[in-house]
Amino acid sequence: PNEFENVGILDDSLDAVMPYLENDVGKIIEKSLEETLAYRYLWYANLAVCKEVSYRTLFNKARALFYTGAMDKAYNSLKKAMKFDPEELPAKSLFVKICCMLGTYNEAKKTLNELDVLKMKDKELVGCSKFLAKNVY
Repeated sequence: PNEFENVGILDDSLDAVMPYLENDVGKIIEKSLEETLAYRYLWYANLAVCKEVSYRTLFNKARALFYTGAMDKAYNSLKKAMKFDPEELPAKSLFVKICCMLGTYNEAKKTLNELDVLKMKDKELVGCSKFLAKNVY
């Protein structure tokens, strides 16, 4: 018998919403960014998405999911965010990193080709670029 247990956070917890009495989405996003605990950040980000589905709320949620380690959900949130604004560099940059982590290299390469990595100062993104150049054909 396999005694390995899959332990992690449940989807319901990842989708939880912070009980916060604020309707201004900008203020909710600001509050989320002030959080030092990843899950509290995520719960504020979820609240912002409940109030407004837009690039800024979905990108904020994707970052929060990234920091909680929920890469597959961060990937999905970024895909939705980029539909609102496909030219936003922060979303594309994070998307490339997540694609590299998840092994979706073709998507990473395609998105990376849309970025001018040489002008970017993001060491992780430059690292992704070098990894893809050396290891993915």
